[in-house]
Amino acid sequence: MKNLHLIDRSNAFPLIRFLQMKKAPVELLLSQANLPIALLENNQEYVATYPLWKLFDLASDYLQVTDLGFLVDEAEGDSVVEPLYSSIKADALSLHDALRLLIERVKEISTHAKLWLSYQNKGVWLFGGHGEIEVDGLVQMEQFTLALWVRYIRKYIGDSWSPEAITLHRQDQGKAVHQRFSNALITQHQHKVGLFISNEQLGEANPELEINFEHHVLADDHFRDKLYHALKSFNAEGFPSLEQSVSLLGLSRRQIQRRLAKEGSSYKQVLQQVRFDSAVHYLEHSDLKIHQIAEALGYTVHSHFSRAFQKWTGVTPIAYREFKGNKKDGL
Repeated sequence: MKNLHLIDRSNAFPLIRFLQMKKAPVELLLSQANLPIALLENNQEYVATYPLWKLFDLASDYLQVTDLGFLVDEAEGDSVVEPLYSSIKADALSLHDALRLLIERVKEISTHAKLWLSYQNKGVWLFGGHGEIEVDGLVQMEQFTLALWVRYIRKYIGDSWSPEAITLHRQDQGKAVHQRFSNALITQHQHKVGLFISNEQLGEANPELEINFEHHVLADDHFRDKLYHALKSFNAEGFPSLEQSVSLLGLSRRQIQRRLAKEGSSYKQVLQQVRFDSAVHYLEHSDLKIHQIAEALGYTVHSHFSRAFQKWTGVTPIAYREFKGNKKDGL
């Protein structure tokens, strides 16, 4: 069954910075990809994965390049992998340990991406897969992922290292991978991307290594929670309707409704929860007037918002704001 997938918002920043450097119309591309413009303000927690891949696809077309993932990596340098390396290096006595820790860390930033090690006689494959997902932009995203893996591994075994073998999810567009890893044996696999590391480079695994990272709080079966986060990222831009969410989430209307019904919920209920939580945030922490909050939440008539809020809480928005100690009232 197709699912709704989310990813930590920070994964969008390298591409956004690259587009800004190229003076591309970032806001337009974000809008076309169904991503919130608020990403530019770095204040969202999660975004839907499908639109992020779509952004890679749109950006690739706009810039007319087939190696966008590698270009973004080259522009970023070590800035993406350095924080991860710094947080792990004290616990990783070998590359083997570092890869095990990387696999666990990925569970914190994505609800769907899976990394695993496949052991062979002469070494190990580091694989990554996305299950049933088949969308535009996957090639560029996997280029970026592959480049990050190589940077991460080189932190442990030196900058001269290059993978002996690589497997790709799709055909190597424009020979981008071949050009950067000319000595590697490159093959294609339907559902995964990976690179090979020899035993000599891998080192010994520490059997006493403790994996203490918390797993992603949005488990695969918590569809309602993931939809909530996806919708909340559009706060102050106008929340998408159910019909608009079809292109946002990469799921059909019926799939969305069935997944929510299975958890005893509906799209309207999730949207109402998002609106309520956003309203509470605005009333407690902003200087916005009531009519401005109503507009931000998608109400064309602010009295409709006031009635809805009173239905949710039993008090008017002004009364709630005064009760919470924020005196910036007024319609």
